[in-house]
Amino acid sequence: MLKRNNKVLRQLAKKNLLHRKYRSIGLMLLVTLLSFFILLGTVFTQSMQNGITNMKDRFGADFMIVPKNYKQGMEAILLKGEPSCFYFSKNVETNLEKVEGISEITSQFFLTSISAECCDTPVQLIGIDPETDFAVQPWIRQVYDETLKKGEIIAGSKIDLDGKDRLKFFDREYPIVAQLDDTGTGLDEAVFTSKETMEQMFNDAKAKGLRFVEDVNPTEDISSVLLRIEPGYDRTKLKKEIRKQVGAVRIIEADEMIGSMANKLENMSGVLYILIVLFWIIHIAVLFLMFSVSANERKKEFAIYRVLGSTKRYLARMLSLEGLIVCFFCAVAGTVLATVSMFPILSYLGNELELPYVQIPAFQVIKWIVVDIIFVTILGPCTSVYAIFRAGRGETYLTMRQGD
Repeated sequence: MLKRNNKVLRQLAKKNLLHRKYRSIGLMLLVTLLSFFILLGTVFTQSMQNGITNMKDRFGADFMIVPKNYKQGMEAILLKGEPSCFYFSKNVETNLEKVEGISEITSQFFLTSISAECCDTPVQLIGIDPETDFAVQPWIRQVYDETLKKGEIIAGSKIDLDGKDRLKFFDREYPIVAQLDDTGTGLDEAVFTSKETMEQMFNDAKAKGLRFVEDVNPTEDISSVLLRIEPGYDRTKLKKEIRKQVGAVRIIEADEMIGSMANKLENMSGVLYILIVLFWIIHIAVLFLMFSVSANERKKEFAIYRVLGSTKRYLARMLSLEGLIVCFFCAVAGTVLATVSMFPILSYLGNELELPYVQIPAFQVIKWIVVDIIFVTILGPCTSVYAIFRAGRGETYLTMRQGD
């Protein structure tokens, strides 16, 4: 008997939804949009936070020293992947080795490939010293255990290899020994190699007629110096000593650069969370209103059910089931829509807002999909509480006589 009653209850709930199709369609669209925006907003915010964390890890240094007028160029490489070239004397690195408070030091040399037949793709080329590098090497070791040899290159995650195992730069092909994991930074669009290989690339570029700053030479010049500071050392004092030793240079602090982006992300996350909360409030209010209006319109219907022997509890279950059906299927539809469109939409937003973006792992996306479906689904029965209350008010006889 109970099984039969439940079957009748489900049939009644479905027929009630189909009978009021315009109200049901409006309700379904509302719930679908809620589910869509909640999932998209949550994944977007967490992906940006992952990007900030990754960038801090990949920066790998406490200080980065660059030529005085090239801070923006360095930020363009790190944030946007825009190729840049700038140089100063290697004596800067040599002089910094004398400064107290520095625990590790390494330098890099930048070169830009060009959009021409001699190069497969225009990218930022970064030459590192495998013997002293402490910033890129830990990242490389995650995908490549061997020491980077002369002539070998490692590609960033966003370099489109299209099945290739070699890339051509300035009419010379270089074997790709590994491709790095995604970091959400501009370094994903860079190619890394040893300084020996970089010297070869530089000479090939020069032979092709590329113009460089006067007297630039990979053996005597560098583009940046990365520093690690001894724990607890006074950074202000260290900055003064650095400038005393090497003169006018730009000192970029990792915390300063990451901090400014973190603040930007935090502000954006706050706005997103506010919008999500507002969307929840509006959605709950509209659901509450729609179920209330529905209850008011269906007074006679409920009275007939009562005359036919239905209990108030039975009517409550029927209304709850209607809300449950709508919210569950629309929650699923919203999460499917968000999942399908998630990658292109969020990648576009990450690029447009110039913030590091790293998609959260699949298991986390699945977790938020499940949470989204559960929370949106329970809204149906919860917001129909008032309608259930209205359904149980008033005498059956008087309700039947209304409008006669």
